Parts: sequence; structure tokens; C-alpha cells
Amino acid sequence: MSSSSLALVQLQLDRYGLLMILIFGNIGNVFIMFLFKQHWKNPCAMYLMSAAVTNILLLTFNIPMALYSFDYGDPASNSMVLCKLRPYLSNVLSQMGRYFDALACIDRLRTSSRLSTARYLIGIMTIVWSIAASHSLVMTTIIDGHCGMTKLYSTIYTIYILIFTSLIPPVTMTIFGYWTYRNMKQLRTRIQPIRNDDVSGRQSFSITSRD
Repeated sequence: MSSSSLALVQLQLDRYGLLMILIFGNIGNVFIMFLFKQHWKNPCAMYLMSAAVTNILLLTFNIPMALYSFDYGDPASNSMVLCKLRPYLSNVLSQMGRYFDALACIDRLRTSSRLSTARYLIGIMTIVWSIAASHSLVMTTIIDGHCGMTKLYSTIYTIYILIFTSLIPPVTMTIFGYWTYRNMKQLRTRIQPIRNDDVSGRQSFSITSRD
């Protein structure tokens, strides 16, 4: 198979792969919103629904533009506004989604959490990442006819992604998820089993994982 044929196959895989991610990703996030809609007063549900909304916005903004670039070229290479706006919005939305999930894990560990606190933290997280990701607006630019980054900024951006995307969110979710799981196991040992009296007067005790 020639290199041109391989390139064509890869292009089609990328095209239909992204299209499937767009369709099923949005369907999955919509299901999450419907699933937790009836529990909207629960802080954890509020975090998860907020993450679903940001994920929908991220997929809907990024993937159609990528699909367009397959046939007509990268539109960001011809527009400085779009060149700066695309990485900025992608950064903000993706980070918000990750940290909303992390907040949901932290919330499950707390014995008492309030909806007002969840709304406050969601607002704070939105403001923080809107400011923290602003470096993309400044440093991303059109270089030699292509939207991209300088070598220095590319190195700094890689470190930034490693810390705030690949390290902090998964470590936070792992720690607090395990901590919550351990607390639930300890809670089960403290639950008193239900006494059942059968017709003969004998007593039996039962406890289930749902308890």
C-alpha cells in the first residue's frame, strides 16, 4: 500500500472517529444530565451535570472545526481571532470539566455538603479557569501561515498540561475516591443488621450490600 493510500485511510479514520466521538459523546453527556436532573439539589449531582454541560460545549466547539479542516483547511490559520479563541475556549472547557469531576469526588467524602456551596465552587472554578487559561489568548498566534505556538511557549504549555491535566485531576479523584470507598466499607461494619422474626418465633439477622 502506497503512502498516499495510507494517508487517505488515516484521514477517513480520523474523520469518522471524530464524528462518532461527537455523536456518542454528546448523547452520553445528555444522558448524564437527564440521569441526575431529578437529583439537582444534590451537590454531587450538580458537579456532574456541570461537567456534562462543559463537555457538550467542548465537543460541539472543537470537533466540527476539526472536521471542517479536513476538507477546507484550518480556518484558524486565516483568522487571528479564531487562532487565539480556539485553544483558549478548549482549555477553559476541558479544565472545568475535569475539575468539576474532581469536586464531585471530594463532595462524596464530606458528611455534610450544601447545594449553595456547590454553586459557589462551580462559579469560582469557572472564573479561575477563565483567567488561568488566558495565556492561550496571548501566546498563541499565526506563525508562517499556521496557527500555533513558539517553541518556548510550547515547552511551557506541555509542562502546564502535565501538571494541571495529567497529574492533579486524576490524583485527586483517585485519592478521594479511594477514601470514600474506605469510609463506606467502615460504615457497613457499623450498620446493625435487621432482625427478622419468622412464624415459628425464631430470630434471624440479615444485612445486604445496599444497607
